[in-house]
Amino acid sequence: SSGINAEYGEAAEECRPDWSEKFVDWLIDLVLLSLESSVGVFEGCWYKQKGGIPTGGSLCVQLANITVYAIMGKTVYNNSELMKNVITAKRYIDDGSGLMAGSPDDFTQWLEKVNENLSPYGLLIDESSIGQTNNFISFLDIQFCFDDNGDLQTDLYVKPTDSRSYLNFGSAHPKHTFSGIVYSGCFRLRRIINNQGRLKVRLEELKACFKNAGYPDSLVDNSIKKALNSERSLERKGQKPKDTNCATPSIRVVSTFGSDSDIVGSVRNI
Repeated sequence: SSGINAEYGEAAEECRPDWSEKFVDWLIDLVLLSLESSVGVFEGCWYKQKGGIPTGGSLCVQLANITVYAIMGKTVYNNSELMKNVITAKRYIDDGSGLMAGSPDDFTQWLEKVNENLSPYGLLIDESSIGQTNNFISFLDIQFCFDDNGDLQTDLYVKPTDSRSYLNFGSAHPKHTFSGIVYSGCFRLRRIINNQGRLKVRLEELKACFKNAGYPDSLVDNSIKKALNSERSLERKGQKPKDTNCATPSIRVVSTFGSDSDIVGSVRNI
């Protein structure tokens, strides 16, 4: 409908003001087609979505994120009076965090005003926490606080419902799968935690989780040692530039594990 198109167009203008009107109209038509094509079957009967977006749909996360971004920008971020004491604010889907100058009462009053502005759009921030000195608060999988010296301290946050279960070591997977799981788990903690003492504690907790899944101590200890002795870095590893002048084109081989030796050998002989 024209009303929905206008709302999507407004969101696109808020999120990507540099996009052309023609491109936005084309993109909106594709989004509407995707939503109108959302159907499901249950006990032999077919059902079509009547309103909102379908849970698990291919565009659900993107549309929810765009919607929240557009509404927050319109009602909060672009409100200079509301944002005058906000030092920084970060959001990922429905999780947010930030720094604000003022007292806990100031924050409570600020949040009430934010919710007043969000109310016409059906949004509500119903959970919040205020972090005092040395008291951790969570954002996604991170806990953070500022200590008595004003230094940032970070730690791992684990939801109470997280079972911390890992792929069992006895399952039928290539060996590098298990070593990769352990390595990535250890270095995830290395990136999140900025204190060596806390890191050691969390790595020992992680080791216990892997031990419950049947992983040998030697495999886990090797990755733990590497993580403890590595410098903490938040930088992404740069990719090597592709050689566009290569005379021989690359050939991609997609096959199941362990069944590609014949085809790879044939390609090498070309």
